[in-house]
Amino acid sequence: DDRIYKGETLISNNWKKIKHTYFYPQDDGSVKKHYSIGRIIRREDIIHIDSKTLLDGKLVEGGKETYYIGHDDPSNIQFLIGTYCTFDIYTNTVAGQSILEKCSSKEDMEGKVKNKNIPSYIAMEIRNKRIVNKSVVPRHFLEISNNSPYASIYESLSGLYEFRFQFSNNSQESLKFKLLPTNFKILPLNNNVYIEKDNIELMNKGSIVHFTFTFAGIITLNQVDIYIKTYFIRRKREPQRGVFSGIDNENRLVQGHVELTFNSDN
Repeated sequence: DDRIYKGETLISNNWKKIKHTYFYPQDDGSVKKHYSIGRIIRREDIIHIDSKTLLDGKLVEGGKETYYIGHDDPSNIQFLIGTYCTFDIYTNTVAGQSILEKCSSKEDMEGKVKNKNIPSYIAMEIRNKRIVNKSVVPRHFLEISNNSPYASIYESLSGLYEFRFQFSNNSQESLKFKLLPTNFKILPLNNNVYIEKDNIELMNKGSIVHFTFTFAGIITLNQVDIYIKTYFIRRKREPQRGVFSGIDNENRLVQGHVELTFNSDN
C-alpha cells in the first residue's frame, strides 16, 4: 500500500526461534494481524531465518531473512539490518531491506508499535525500497510488466554517448560513456571519472529516456538527472537536445539544457 507499517518481533530460546507479528491498520480503525514464526541459524557473522506463515489453519513456508551481526553477542546488538524475501497478505512475492530495533522490554515494544509515528531514522532508510512482484504468470514476455512492450526501444539504447551540459554561467561539461549491448552496463569513457550509481528508465510509453548518475572524480557534476526524447535512437548521429537537473561539485543546484551525440551499437 506504499506505506510503512510496524510490527512486533520476539526472539527466544537463546536466539534459535523468532516470531513476527505484522500490523495492518484498516480503514474502519481495526488492525489486521499477519503472523510468521521461524528458526534462526547462525553462521559466523550472519544469521539466517526461515519462517512459516499461518494460512487457512496450516503453517506454510513463509519466507527468508538474512542479517549481519558481526562477531558480537547478538544480545548486545541494538539494530539488525538485513534483507527479506517473502509474500505479502495479497500473495504477491516481495523483497527488500529489513531493520529490527531492540526494545528494553516487551511493554516497551508494544508501546512503540501502538505509536503510529515512524522514526525518521527508519523511514529514510526503507521508504519505497521494496520489490513487489504481482501475482501474475506471463504467457509472453510482453506481459511481464507495463514496460514490456517497449523492450525493443530499451534494446536500442546501447551504444556510445556524449552529453554536453550547458550551465547558466555559460560553462560546459562533457560526459562520455558506453552502454554495452550485452548486459546494459555503463562504462565511463572520461578520464578520472567514476560513475558510482546509474539508472536508466523509459517513461511516457517509451517516448522519453531518463538517465540518473552519481559521480566521483574530476567532473563538475556530482549528481544529475537527464531527460531525452528517444527520437535520438532513429536519428543516431544527429545531436539531440534535452534537459537536466542536478547538483554540482560545490553543492549548488544546477539545471539547463543538454546536447546528446549518440552512435548506436545496433
